[in-house]
Amino acid sequence: MTSQVLCILVAMLLSGQSSDLVRRSQAAAAAMQKGSFDEAARMYQELVRAVPGDPGLLMNLGMALAMGGHEAEAIGPLERAIKLKPALVPAQLFLGSSYLALGEAGKAVAPLKRAVAAEPSNVEYRRLLARAYVESNRAMDAVGELRAVTDLNPKLPAAWYALFHAYNDVAQEAIGSFADNSAPTGWQDLLLADALASDGRFADAFPVYRDVLAVLPSMVTIHDAIARIYDQTGHPDWASIERTKGQLSPAQCAKRQALCAFRAGRYRTVLTAAHDPESRYWRARAATELTKETLDRLDKLPDSRERREVRAAIAAADRRYPDAVSELKAALEFAPKDVALIGQLGTALYLSRDYEPALAILGPIMEQPPANEDVRVLTAYGDSLLQIDRVEDAVGYLRRAFTADTSDRAASLSLARAYIRQEDFRAALPLLEWQLAGDTDGSAHVLLSRALAGLGQTEKAEAMLAKSQEIQRAAQQRAEEAGKRIITPPK
Repeated sequence: MTSQVLCILVAMLLSGQSSDLVRRSQAAAAAMQKGSFDEAARMYQELVRAVPGDPGLLMNLGMALAMGGHEAEAIGPLERAIKLKPALVPAQLFLGSSYLALGEAGKAVAPLKRAVAAEPSNVEYRRLLARAYVESNRAMDAVGELRAVTDLNPKLPAAWYALFHAYNDVAQEAIGSFADNSAPTGWQDLLLADALASDGRFADAFPVYRDVLAVLPSMVTIHDAIARIYDQTGHPDWASIERTKGQLSPAQCAKRQALCAFRAGRYRTVLTAAHDPESRYWRARAATELTKETLDRLDKLPDSRERREVRAAIAAADRRYPDAVSELKAALEFAPKDVALIGQLGTALYLSRDYEPALAILGPIMEQPPANEDVRVLTAYGDSLLQIDRVEDAVGYLRRAFTADTSDRAASLSLARAYIRQEDFRAALPLLEWQLAGDTDGSAHVLLSRALAGLGQTEKAEAMLAKSQEIQRAAQQRAEEAGKRIITPPK
């Protein structure tokens, strides 16, 4: 973007003004060309005082301030320039990018839309607008811009990478719409069954599908899902029987357009369907399929940072942390000094329980943004220190992690462990008490038991320990029951 802008930064032709003003304008433009943005801003400020109503000078002042890292100061002159002359596309562009830099993505959308409208084939303008949409939680709008970018430049890995994440945002938004207690019955369980089947856990998915079919008998596509399980588990005859139960007539399809569009593979059509529960379900499914298509397109391009980073994210989501480490190391070959990538690699090493290598990777970046504000990176570094008995050092980083996001369970548990190691039992209590309701493996109850015992509250400590054992037994029982599940013939 900078090189494009510098091409238009020529001396302002100040009609009717003195040769001195023209000379000073040329000097300011030259300072911009050299990258001396603060010097250029000072010169443009003087010129604006001399010619207060010139939109070009106001635009150049705003651009100089923005490019010098003074985005908050750039907003005023850029808005004044646009008010005087809305056709100043660079002013629209820099106003939008300044709002983005200030974390005000919602305000960035309008000027960036105007910049894109003026130059619809400009890939960088569209990428900025897509970013504004993403940061404004407008995932569908981001998808639209990024589709346009991939159409304009289908060989740009960064565009496919961003589109992959935008589709994933659409899917998560649709899935999240069923998380409310007021959501209709059955849809969350159907999404769970889909996830289990996708993960190859057919024996776990099968009974869930059967139960959901009783609640949502109109969802005939569940028969398709069960048929696929039969195919995968060596029962093609059962699969054939099951598929006959899932057929819809053309008249039925006309009333259930999202379902039939999904079946036909018209996933992009599904994204724009209505907002009833069935349509939202298919939007989640379609967006997930589109992430796969996008990943396939990215995989067919020459190797890139983006290609490796997506692979690492998928490996981490599957808890294949050593694979994530390998992918991130490959990604760093393309951007060896990228702090965010280094942070991801260190976190993957930590999750692989390679604590010393994690510390070696993360140490040099821990005071640099974004690592110094990233709760995952701070927790990975702090807990790695804790694992090798550097407790005092660990506490400082884990406090920072918890402060960065007080709702993060991992940061809270790690800090509680560190306090218990320091025998600061009272400080550990509030970090553990709020986690008890979501404690699925009993770990929070065990830690709280230790803290209470350290405070001399023996009876409460024993009760917490007993509860942890009860949770562990229940988890073990569920695992044993899952192991006994069998796939039965069609009903």
